Amino acid sequence: MLLTINMGNTRTHAVVYEKSHRSPHYATATVPRVEHYVQWLKAISLVAPTRILLASVVPQAASALAAATRELWGMAPELVKPRADLGIRFTTVDYEHELGADLFVNAVISHHDYGGNILNVDLGTASTFCVIKDGLYLGTSIVPGMELSIKAMIQGTALLKDFTLQKMDKVIQDNTTACLQSGIYFGYFELVRGMITRIQAEEGPLKVVLTGGIGTFLHDELAPYVDYFRPELTLEGLQLIARLLPRLE
Repeated sequence: MLLTINMGNTRTHAVVYEKSHRSPHYATATVPRVEHYVQWLKAISLVAPTRILLASVVPQAASALAAATRELWGMAPELVKPRADLGIRFTTVDYEHELGADLFVNAVISHHDYGGNILNVDLGTASTFCVIKDGLYLGTSIVPGMELSIKAMIQGTALLKDFTLQKMDKVIQDNTTACLQSGIYFGYFELVRGMITRIQAEEGPLKVVLTGGIGTFLHDELAPYVDYFRPELTLEGLQLIARLLPRLE
């Protein structure tokens, strides 16, 4: 039984694979507390996994998760990091060491499944736009995510109140909450569409692969600009890596 875990800055996601069976998608907050993950993992699986693969961009929380898996099952996760034996090459050694594990995993599975020239668009806490050409990871552009932008705006203003994300039918609204919702909704859509268009202009035709929680929220609007929508791309990539490598050293 394989337990795959994608630990982002805000949320941690997991899926269990056993032969041809795939569990539901599980998610929890990313926090650096061992007991938090003990309770979460107990709810996910009553049986000890044979392997655990973890992609994390939060070292303290990853350490807490590893302590939880050792407490529950006497085993630590195999931590996925950029490496040269999974079909992805890098322009510099420094960038290989700097690249986030999630972006590397996304590159591995996108290259494996689609080949050629790829633009991975991952819309989460941060929004990342990553270009891979024939297995060469050229680079990334990063902007604050939609929810992070909302938090920054609310914290930096005296009169604006928090609000929930919502799809809107027109840009101009006539109450403060709706004005904020329309601005974020249409503004972020235009940001992502503009980034895809500009990157294509710089790099030539690219197969656009969309993922991430906000990617799911904006998928309908972004569909004309996206070739493949893979909401669980990183978890699927971890499963692929587990198939390709019997053990991560």
